[in-house]
Amino acid sequence: MQLSQVNAAPIDGLIRELWDRGGTDIHIAAGTTAMLRIDGELTPARTSPILSASDIEALATAMLPPEMQEMFLADSQLDFSFSWGDVTRFRGNVFRQQGAVGMALRAIPYEIPTMEELLLPPVLGDLCRRRQGLVLMTG
Repeated sequence: MQLSQVNAAPIDGLIRELWDRGGTDIHIAAGTTAMLRIDGELTPARTSPILSASDIEALATAMLPPEMQEMFLADSQLDFSFSWGDVTRFRGNVFRQQGAVGMALRAIPYEIPTMEELLLPPVLGDLCRRRQGLVLMTG
């Protein structure tokens, strides 16, 4: 995974909308608008038209530097990361799905929230500080 060689300008509007709406992920697939994950639910981006396979291919080409484009062509998928100013960074994957290019991006905050900010019970913090053992969470 390489950082900051990616040109995020072509999707700046989507990133801004994601950030403004408090979302975590952007999903881009042919035949639909870009989808944003907000509060755990996928919702259409307000700023995205319906994207064709060629639209997404052009978007990926505009974002990725030539050496990363070659890696994508060779493997039909590519993991990458980039910073969006000093606000947040993103982990991304561009892939081929049913012959069309798709993309998934996840915001990775620079500042990791505390247990209190996440409103988690104190017992979870106690479990995290244990030096030995196995914690299973099932549901």
